[in-house]
Amino acid sequence: EGGDLHESVMKMVEDTIKENVDRFLTDPVVHDNWNLAGLREYFASWLTRPDDFKFDAEELGNTSVDDIKEMLIDRAHKIYEQREEKFGSDLMREIERVVLLRSVDTNWMDHIDAMDELRRGIYLRAYGQHNPVIEYRNEGYDMFNQMTDAIREETTKLVMTVQVRSDDDVKREQVAKITGESGASDGSSGSSKPRGIAKNAPCPCGSGKKYKRCCGKDEA
Repeated sequence: EGGDLHESVMKMVEDTIKENVDRFLTDPVVHDNWNLAGLREYFASWLTRPDDFKFDAEELGNTSVDDIKEMLIDRAHKIYEQREEKFGSDLMREIERVVLLRSVDTNWMDHIDAMDELRRGIYLRAYGQHNPVIEYRNEGYDMFNQMTDAIREETTKLVMTVQVRSDDDVKREQVAKITGESGASDGSSGSSKPRGIAKNAPCPCGSGKKYKRCCGKDEA
C-alpha cells in the first residue's frame, strides 16, 4: 500500500547486529572467549572491514560488548545514509517495501512447507513416549521464530547491499549489444569465429552436428 517502512527496517538492522554480536561474543566478562574473527566474517559482505576488531590485549580489555554493538550500528546508519543520498529517499522507501515483501513471501512459503513436513511425521513421536500435540506446538513455535529471524536477517542484508540499475545503465547495455551485433567499424562482422576446431569435431554451438556442417559450413 506504499507505507513508510523505514523505522521498521532500521529496527531490523539494529536487532540483527545486536543478536549476532551476542552470538559471537558470548561472555561479557572474559574477552578471550570472544569470536571476533567469526563476527567480522559474518558481517564481511556488507558491514565489517578486514582490519576490524584486531585489538591488542589492552584494547580488548577496555572494549565491551556494547561498544562493539554501538560501533557496528553507527556504521550501519552511515552506510544507510550514503545509500539514501545515492538513490534518493523515494527509491529507498520503495527498496525497503520490495525487499521486505520478497523476504516475507519466500520465507513464509518455506515455513509452510516445513510445517507440512512436521505435521506428516509428528505422530511418530508417540513411539518415543512424547505427546505429538505438545511436540507439534513447541516445534511449530520454534520454527515460526526461526522464520521471523530469517526474514529480519535477509531483509537487513538485502536492503543494505542491493544495487539499483538506472535507465541509463540499461540503455548503455542495449547500445553496446546493438553495436556488437552490427559489426566492426571496418565493415567486418562483430562476431568472432572459433579457431582451431577440426571440421569433423562437434560444433561448439551445441547443435550436435559436426562443425563443418553447422557453424563452419560457410568457411572456404
